Amino acid sequence: VWAPGYWNWSGRRYVWVGGTWYRDRPGYIYARPHWDRDGDRWVMRRGEWRRDPHWRGPRHDRGRHHGWRDHDGHDHGHDHGDGH
Repeated sequence: VWAPGYWNWSGRRYVWVGGTWYRDRPGYIYARPHWDRDGDRWVMRRGEWRRDPHWRGPRHDRGRHHGWRDHDGHDHGHDHGDGH
């Protein structure tokens, strides 16, 4: 899973933190680092792995899909023509 780069506050200035690759974790979704507004300030939300609420485990998949699911639950796997 590609984790994109982001700007981080070092205490004195913003510094670029380059992106990196992480090994996929079945049953989890990677939430990328981002800045959120919290009232009148901005807060850095670090990247994290979150449980995928749509994950049903490898038995449900039965080898039909070999892709990934985005944070909205859309499957980006391969369809092998069997209607799944």
